[in-house]
Amino acid sequence: MLYEVFSRQELSSLVLCPFYFETDLVGFVGVDEPKDMSLALPVMQIASSHMSGLLQKSFYVEKGASADSVTNLCSVTAFRHHVAYELAEIQANPGLKLDLVHFDIRNFNKEHGLKAGDELLKRLAQVIVQEVGSPWLVRPVADHFYALIPDSKVDQAIRNVHDAIIGDEAFGVSIRAGIYPLSASDQQVSFAMDRARIAANNAVSNYQNYYCRYEQKMEADLTLANYLLGHIDEAVDKGWINVLNALYPFSGNNHQELVENRFGHGLFRQGRGL
Repeated sequence: MLYEVFSRQELSSLVLCPFYFETDLVGFVGVDEPKDMSLALPVMQIASSHMSGLLQKSFYVEKGASADSVTNLCSVTAFRHHVAYELAEIQANPGLKLDLVHFDIRNFNKEHGLKAGDELLKRLAQVIVQEVGSPWLVRPVADHFYALIPDSKVDQAIRNVHDAIIGDEAFGVSIRAGIYPLSASDQQVSFAMDRARIAANNAVSNYQNYYCRYEQKMEADLTLANYLLGHIDEAVDKGWINVLNALYPFSGNNHQELVENRFGHGLFRQGRGL
């Protein structure tokens, strides 16, 4: 068909390169009557890749705010719209298994500075996109990332990301990741993102235990801890917790106290949680 179309234009030669956007073939980039056939295809491949990048960024802008200036990832608004779309797809097809994954890195900027931190963010974004195979990755703040990953691939993808970053001589740091499986019962994107973050916060961030899946108990424990921290005086008055003794003095007049409560033990600073 292409031959019939272009033969009517009296073209004797034409080089075409497929044009992909988000893994879908959406068209072709071509040059007619090339003078040097050996250069035509590489040039078309470069042009196709560049145009795809421009279109991708334009697509994100139309969906929301501009892309992340550090990593060039999509905007938070665009990402949330896409997660909402995937939730609708899951509600229509409950057999679809897709996970929302939270990645983060702890304390790198404090030790290495902001410039090195930005380079690490760029590298981490590059690695995650490569492993996930999708542009739907966002960095809402600081060193926190969210990605959508098929459940069948999520464990291996996280391991690959961790190994790539910790094995990079320029950085050599461990990541943390939390997995939240999206379900047909999810109504709010923000709740899903919070639960992925809660799961990541329960990971240890070391060479072995650097990611975990969300469990309802995690949220219940966090709610309980927040309640206790917000009601310390009431808890002491009602005997829910008992101060045992002062431990571990540190700078100034501050001190830490070991407290015992009916839920277990914990450290609190001057009557407030650490």
